[in-house]
Amino acid sequence: MRQKYSSLGLLTNFKKSVKTVLLLVFLFIPFVSVLMNVSLTQALSISSVRDCNANAVIHCGALSTAELQDKCSHDATIQVIFDDFGILSCNIGSMGTIMSGQVTSSGQVFAGGKMVATNAITAGRQDIAGSQAVTKNGVTFFVRPPSVSFVSSPLAAFVVMSGNQFKFAVLASCGNPVKASTITKTVVKKSKPVQKVTVVKVVPKTPVQSQSQQQSQSQSIVIEQTPAATTTASQTQTMPAAQPAAASTPAPQQLPNTGMGDVLGLGAFVSLISAAAHYIYKSYKLKVVTGPDNH
Repeated sequence: MRQKYSSLGLLTNFKKSVKTVLLLVFLFIPFVSVLMNVSLTQALSISSVRDCNANAVIHCGALSTAELQDKCSHDATIQVIFDDFGILSCNIGSMGTIMSGQVTSSGQVFAGGKMVATNAITAGRQDIAGSQAVTKNGVTFFVRPPSVSFVSSPLAAFVVMSGNQFKFAVLASCGNPVKASTITKTVVKKSKPVQKVTVVKVVPKTPVQSQSQQQSQSQSIVIEQTPAATTTASQTQTMPAAQPAAASTPAPQQLPNTGMGDVLGLGAFVSLISAAAHYIYKSYKLKVVTGPDNH
């Protein structure tokens, strides 16, 4: 029985111990976060003169992130002016990476030795020629380019970056906020060299025609043919000379086809006519010699 009660007692004590440890952990976490937050604000200090005039947003400025957070937390007007410049917390380290940098009177912002923004605009509590008045939540302040208000250049600043992008800056000497246009890096890809290939095209030369040929080709010639027809030619054509018509040769007359009998009959006919002619001739000659008959 004693062992049983002793075991129950140990178990109860263990549970109480666990509860105590968990309670201490939950109470310790906020304290740790506060310590970590304080350590972050003390991460960066800047060497600079202090500007304690009436234009300073933070009187006499802030030379460390811890001092900046402390003064901002105790002055609501600082928070209003910071809010207009996109600074939403007095703990500027919670909004990005804090870097030591500089702001020039020409509006350039440098961080880590590199220019990260241009066209800077700052703010102050006094109206200086070239400034523009802004009233927000009952707080009036004046915005202008650094060239209007900077007495010396450059001025040291806490520059807050988000990656490679500029977010804002706070001048260390006076606590005046700064906004500017971040510089966007353009990555230029190097293209591979293109090998040029030259193609030589050989064009055959056109034979040059003589002037007479060129002129004859440009003329039009009308040639008459039988039956009458008109033909237009683009080139000169040489026509053969007209040949005289050949004299017609009379066809040879064909002799009558006679046989041997026809030849003998023709001969007898000729002989008979010759004999009769001879007889008539002799009779006529005899009458002439003898004269007429006298009675």
